[in-house]
This record gives sequence, C-alpha cells and structure tokens, in this order.
Amino acid sequence: ESRVLRTVPLLAACLPQGKCNVIVGRRFNEDKHPELAAVCRDDRTLILYPGPKSQNLEELVERQEVATVKHNVIIIDGTWSQAKNMFLKNSLLHLPKQVCAVYF
Repeated sequence: ESRVLRTVPLLAACLPQGKCNVIVGRRFNEDKHPELAAVCRDDRTLILYPGPKSQNLEELVERQEVATVKHNVIIIDGTWSQAKNMFLKNSLLHLPKQVCAVYF
C-alpha cells in the first residue's frame, strides 16, 4: 500500500471488463466484505497461495477437476510477507480450495 507495484492494474487490463474485482486492504471480514465472503464460500472458488494444503493447479486441470467448470480465483497481491500476513489473519481466505502453480 505504500507504493504502487502495477501488478493489479496489469491483471485487470488483461481480463475482460468485469472479470477482475479488486479489494484493497489487509483485513477482510464478512461484515465489511459480504461479496468476498460469498465468493470464498462458493465451491467454485480457488485461492492461489502456496502451502502444505495447496494442490498443484496444473494437476487439477489435467485430471479435469477444475477444467470443466468456470472458477473464481483469488490472488493475494503484495510482497511475500504481506501475502502471508493477509492469508494467516483472514479466516475467509482459508475457505476456498488452496492451489499453487508449480513451474520447473
């Protein structure tokens, strides 16, 4: 938040109008962000965040687990420490299926 990294505007510019919703902040709760809570509770929502519970997104696509249905994808934008803090301190972000992208 202290400096603009241009990641989110670049992503928004690459997606069709209305397909990228940006929520700025570090703390998200159901009262202040009911739209985020609804998306997090949707079975079609994935959160791109690495960790022991995350599943390889490429493998899920190969097994047709996520390729046949349109999904919502939550991406936490920030430095690694900011992203970790946001993920750990926001229980809403623990609801979606956690995925990671592994490239070799």
